[in-house]
Amino acid sequence: MNSNTPNLFHFATKELSQDALICWLIEWTGQPQSATKEDEELRRCGLRFVNALLNHRKDEQDRIELKSVSKVEILQQERSIDVLVRINEEHVLLIEDKTHTKDHSNQLSRYYGDVVEGRTKLGEVKTSDLYPVYFKTGNQPLADDHRIEALENCNYTVFNRKDFLSVLNEYKGCNAILLDFRKYLQELEDDTNGYAEWTSSKGGSWMSWEGFCRCLEYEWSSSGRWIWWGYVSNPSGGFHCFSFAPSDDSEQYLQIEARLESGTVTEAKLCFKVEASETPRDQRQDLKRFWHARAVEAGGGRVVKPDRMRVGNTMTVGWWNEDWMVFDKDNSLDLAGTIENLKQAEEVLQAAVSSNW
Repeated sequence: MNSNTPNLFHFATKELSQDALICWLIEWTGQPQSATKEDEELRRCGLRFVNALLNHRKDEQDRIELKSVSKVEILQQERSIDVLVRINEEHVLLIEDKTHTKDHSNQLSRYYGDVVEGRTKLGEVKTSDLYPVYFKTGNQPLADDHRIEALENCNYTVFNRKDFLSVLNEYKGCNAILLDFRKYLQELEDDTNGYAEWTSSKGGSWMSWEGFCRCLEYEWSSSGRWIWWGYVSNPSGGFHCFSFAPSDDSEQYLQIEARLESGTVTEAKLCFKVEASETPRDQRQDLKRFWHARAVEAGGGRVVKPDRMRVGNTMTVGWWNEDWMVFDKDNSLDLAGTIENLKQAEEVLQAAVSSNW
């Protein structure tokens, strides 16, 4: 297919469009085997998709494999559940579909309860027959994956863009809808991995920044370290950030703040931050000055005063005075060197916190 061919999903980017694609593909599983090659390819692709959802992250001994589907029931927005599917009057898929948004308002636990307690048109569903899936084609932190899969008594599994692409890449047919969607997802994947092509003079897109954050999280997460990344909105235009601290309860932490212009990263500062939401407002100015002095002293010239030091719930008390992002002799991103610099900044933070002066 010509790479310049218009793609439907460049325009149909909302979650409802993705809901429709999911339902459409699952519905193909209930079609009879066909002598038409194209219809049979779609039926098989749908069946691979359903089996992938049913078996995602299951132990080998617990896996099931549906060879065919005699009956498929699909409900959309049933009690606000994106997609609810019953296969062969037995297996029930509860799918919460997300593109670039995230779960909220305890919705995952609520949907699970609605299904098992019989408040949907499917009636009461045994927990052993229910397969809750958090279907995510945008990017999100590993911490969010772990939080969703750890929800008490819900048993959700995160099915992400790579998981879906692994299903779609086995499709050998020529249906324009499915090919458009596969190509669209692959573009998102390629854009996300674009951080590997960053140079010191060439930034990346917001999705490549997310890919960079996810890569740092994979490479750098360790027991006890707190890591979070995402978009922070504020009156000055907001920024994408990667935040990390030695532990979950640390009030002092480091944060990379990336500014974007026209969708491209233009700068990314490494900041020393202090959480002050529990500090009375009339004491925050003193708190800011105290931690600024500590960070500068511990940094030994590597931490400097920010252009502006605002007082608020979170406060920037210092900037890393060196290039924290490392590029090699070929001007390519040096991930190992970059991580080493971040570790050095973390050591400065720990020294500031543990200082006795």
